[in-house]
Amino acid sequence: MLIGVFHPRDPFAVMPEGRVRALVAEAARQKVQLIFFQEDGIDLDTRTIRGLVYGESQWVETTTPFPASVMNVRPWGPRKRSPKELIFRRLVPFTAFLIGDKWEMTEKLAQNDQLAPYIVPTVLLEQIETAEELLRTYDKAVLKPASGSRGAGIMALSRDGSDFLLQKGADVQRLTRNEFAQFITGLRKNYLIQPYIRALTPDGEPFDFRVLVQRDAQGRWAIPVIYPRIGTKGTITSNVSVGGQTELLEHFLARVMPRGRYTIPGRLRELGLLIARTVNDLYDFPINELGIDIAIDDRDRVWFYEANTCPGTLNHEVERAPLAIAYACRVGADSFNLKQPISRPRSGNQVIGLLFGSLPSDAELAPFELIAKSYGVTLAVMLALDVKADLHSGEEGISAYIREEGAWVKRAIEPPDTTYCLLHREDAAETAFLFNERHRLPLTSSAPPGQVPASVFLALIARSPRLLSHFPEHLIPTTSHDAKGFIDAHERVVMKAGNESEEEEALLVHRLQSSYEVIESRFVHRFNASEMRAFLALFDKTSYMLIKQTDSQITGSYPLHLRVHLTKSAEGWHVLHIAPFVALKPLELPTNAPAEVDWDWLLYREFGENGDAMDELVRKLSGETAALLETFDYRTIHEVIVDFGLDADRRLWLLGAEYGGPYGQVHTFDIASHVLPYVLSRQGN
Repeated sequence: MLIGVFHPRDPFAVMPEGRVRALVAEAARQKVQLIFFQEDGIDLDTRTIRGLVYGESQWVETTTPFPASVMNVRPWGPRKRSPKELIFRRLVPFTAFLIGDKWEMTEKLAQNDQLAPYIVPTVLLEQIETAEELLRTYDKAVLKPASGSRGAGIMALSRDGSDFLLQKGADVQRLTRNEFAQFITGLRKNYLIQPYIRALTPDGEPFDFRVLVQRDAQGRWAIPVIYPRIGTKGTITSNVSVGGQTELLEHFLARVMPRGRYTIPGRLRELGLLIARTVNDLYDFPINELGIDIAIDDRDRVWFYEANTCPGTLNHEVERAPLAIAYACRVGADSFNLKQPISRPRSGNQVIGLLFGSLPSDAELAPFELIAKSYGVTLAVMLALDVKADLHSGEEGISAYIREEGAWVKRAIEPPDTTYCLLHREDAAETAFLFNERHRLPLTSSAPPGQVPASVFLALIARSPRLLSHFPEHLIPTTSHDAKGFIDAHERVVMKAGNESEEEEALLVHRLQSSYEVIESRFVHRFNASEMRAFLALFDKTSYMLIKQTDSQITGSYPLHLRVHLTKSAEGWHVLHIAPFVALKPLELPTNAPAEVDWDWLLYREFGENGDAMDELVRKLSGETAALLETFDYRTIHEVIVDFGLDADRRLWLLGAEYGGPYGQVHTFDIASHVLPYVLSRQGN
């Protein structure tokens, strides 16, 4: 199997030499070929990569087909990814993903009853009063960047009378209250503040434990190594990347914590696995490895510091490499199988699963029953919470409702041949497990529901001149000056930017007569011209997109949003439903309540005898968009939603797309009529 090792600029520049050697040696043991490459070696048209492979004691440049999977080292966030990388990531599965910052993580994990006792009390440092309140309870605090890594930017804080003592490394700076308040105001990124955990060796060295948790060849969590990280006396961090040292766990415990020599490893292992499972449950993609940092203070209390994706493992690369290679092979094999015909090991009737968030009524299920009966298949109705519990339990059976003598009866059954998800948006948190874990439940779509990020969407449609001509005017700025000029020219702009995780943020920017208005989910910010330039300058080193806001409306200036639901069939993509939503007020107002109107009525009202031509255009552009999304994706995609706007000149604009089905928008008979034949076609029938 061919596995890629990738960084946009140069993987060798960001990987320790020890990691490269360990991966190459382990790949040879597992009979895997590694190719190290960067962005300029990717050819999307021929689907090949140019890179370096190691053979017979030297590195050799070669060109190969796309690898089965890619181990991406020190990955860049969405803001920095180029269109080429964005498309490549849809064609080949990557093993590493970015997750939310430390503040987001702490808030979420603190809500877990099992983990809450281990969470260090943490708050966002926004004003000096926050620090003063914490230091009234604790004699020392720690300040750390919400999105930092490898110990960078960590500081200690204490009081000496009315002054503040700020420690960076071994250096201590004395600040008055006003000076410290100015320091907080001048921070360029979000900082967290939490009590200092006193975990010191008898020689006064700060220490904690790094628990490396990785996926194995079966996609299960495993711990290849636990090791202490020991800092320098007088400093506040133990990170190896900033001068800390490591030691064999058993030697360290015998020397520093002899009473826990035989119990501490088990405690750390158990907590590390619990944290890994809990963190993974927060996302709809699989996390491949976590470096989990845990402290045990001078009162023998265990504290969880943080969980790091893409962790550094200096001095422990040999222990890390076997699972890294094995899991990359697993990801490659799984992606290959996704688009293969679904095999049926069982005999008898085919079983199709229907997955719901809550138990549907008989009226909702009746159309599925009718269509299933005509094809001679059995239905298994499953609930998301039941399935999650079953899959996590490790038991072979799956809880499902089967029709028996006119009633739906709950049974434990073998996993269905294929499962179709009929879930609402509010079920997303409960169904992330379907996409972040390897499981035995084949799905009609392996792509999690949700919006296709604007950067990815634009990168894809740029390969189709026809689709690109229907995308609104846009700009990927290189400077804040360019960005402000675009906003000034178009007045109403949508700003799409990736954050530090794999998600995308959207802001509305309006140029008013003498100021600017930036609208995010919960807040409205007003800036003058210089403040707006300063705001845009914050994004100068990132990649983001400005899109002219389409003033989509129908006659009478009523806002319009057009949604087209498509489903895959054996013959191709089929438009299942076109849903025009019309509102009486501007779309971004929270009091707005758009309502769906009839598509045929809208065509007649707005286009008269030209309605058929507009209908055909909408269907063609929707089908081409869905086909493009499917072509450039290694996952199976079964349902797509395409969004359009219509301006005052009756020009149709392509606004975006998302993965998701029409459940709740379309009658279940129409859904069943298309879904069940498609499922059977995937099984080779």
